[in-house]
Amino acid sequence: MSVIDNRLESGAAHAALEAAARTFAEGPHRVDVTCDPGLDLPAGDVAALAEIAAVAVALTAARAFPDGRAGHVWIRLTRDGGRIKLSVSNDGMGAPEEAPEGFERIEALAARLGGFARVGARLFGGSEIAVVYRAGQDLPRA
Repeated sequence: MSVIDNRLESGAAHAALEAAARTFAEGPHRVDVTCDPGLDLPAGDVAALAEIAAVAVALTAARAFPDGRAGHVWIRLTRDGGRIKLSVSNDGMGAPEEAPEGFERIEALAARLGGFARVGARLFGGSEIAVVYRAGQDLPRA
């Protein structure tokens, strides 16, 4: 059995992340999605990153903007040298003292990519969920 590694360019990754953010943007929130131009990622990575973004956005809606409070969310997919970083940050309530319920799904997806996930406070308020992994790893994926 052979595995075909379909690669998707940044436009496809951007579209997948925008789809993940769509339900959150229907409320009183503003969501901005940016991807580094020229990103070339395996289709499986894009699918995992879109799911991570969807879970992170849902956690953000529940924690950072209680009672329907309006807010701003930024979803960014970047390449820094040999690493890929997906961050979902907001200008809502600060970071929780413990990882929010549901964060374990993000950690599992990050591990499947061969990376790690973290949640923390942003410098000037709000919080950020980030996933970082090495680009181009040839690791077995579940």
